[in-house]
Amino acid sequence: MILDMKKLIPLFLCLLFLGGASTTAIAQSDTAGQQNFEKKRWGLARYIAITSGVRDTLYTSHNCQMLYIEFEGQNYQFSTYEYQEEGLWNSESDSAIVLKKANGKVRRRLDIMRQDADTLVLLDANQRDIFIEVYARCKATDTEVYDTRELYYERYGTGVSLSVETFESTVLGIGFSQAKWRYNNTFYAYSAAIEADPWRGIYGTSFTAWTQGYGAFGLSLNAYTDFENVNVGLKALGGISFKQLFGEIGNSTHIVYSYNFLFLRQGLKGTVIDGLNRHAITLRTFLPFKYRKKPVYKLPYE
Repeated sequence: MILDMKKLIPLFLCLLFLGGASTTAIAQSDTAGQQNFEKKRWGLARYIAITSGVRDTLYTSHNCQMLYIEFEGQNYQFSTYEYQEEGLWNSESDSAIVLKKANGKVRRRLDIMRQDADTLVLLDANQRDIFIEVYARCKATDTEVYDTRELYYERYGTGVSLSVETFESTVLGIGFSQAKWRYNNTFYAYSAAIEADPWRGIYGTSFTAWTQGYGAFGLSLNAYTDFENVNVGLKALGGISFKQLFGEIGNSTHIVYSYNFLFLRQGLKGTVIDGLNRHAITLRTFLPFKYRKKPVYKLPYE
């Protein structure tokens, strides 16, 4: 059978046209989802846990100023009460996106379970079958704010720390401190202090970080001199707080035992300073002169 080339040419052109149209349609479909994300802020509406195939809504919320994910061009911003992150994003497929740091390192891969003009449902690919995040499109008229979790306040303070240390000698300390009371009243602080035993002529500096609930634990990098020797060490702290006895001020006061591990002994004699406390008992308190509060929402078991 002899093929008529004149008849095949129109057929070939028709197939070529249909193929090009199909490719264009697929390309438009691939970019449609990305275009829908652009310049939109989505507020977290529901957070769902999946256990043994059963979905359980842990909480519902609406706060387009604090709880959201926003896409603009190739940039995104993710916000919670605790932190904000920014970076780049791109479509990995028709049903998945990737959130990245500015240097291109992947932060999260998210499956798109549903997307329309007003709803975006995401599943974290690193937490598959565990959590689903349901977002609602934020509008310029949004003023309503709610969250079904318990409301707590975390407090941040700036102030001074005062300490008295005793064993072989009595050392007084005063320092500049920053502190945080978490929503569960666990206390965290650090201080940069100057210390002195004027009776023995020992002077020093320290940088101390500690945490306490009913117990108190921390570390203190320190340096002391008697103007003949210099001793540098690290103290390990452990003891109890006064949280249960004195309420709020007790929550930032503790009494601890410490041992100073010296790792540098220099100076005229190159020995341990006479009277320097290796073992010690220390009473320390934090006195704030400036406070700020931050609201946080937590589930009862968090």
